[in-house]
Amino acid sequence: MESDLGAHDTLHLGWIAHNYDIDLPDDGDGTMWDRSPEGSTLTAKGRTYLRKLIDEEKARRFELRVRWVKLLMPIIAALAGLVGALTGLVLALKK
Repeated sequence: MESDLGAHDTLHLGWIAHNYDIDLPDDGDGTMWDRSPEGSTLTAKGRTYLRKLIDEEKARRFELRVRWVKLLMPIIAALAGLVGALTGLVLALKK
């Protein structure tokens, strides 16, 4: 049962790592991988290490998005103000 969960976690974490362009731990590292006739699975240490890398990449990408939002929000607000001012000006000139 434990090996089934380890294999499932290995596949799941491997898929997430691939999506975030993160390399899996070195195959030769015996502390990161368990070898069996059915295949290789990450050890608890390997899963923890890979989760840490995934979390760091998620945080890095989130910070990048936050930086863009912080940059764009004042620009969007200024454009909205400009549109409002222009609308008011057009309506005032029509009267």
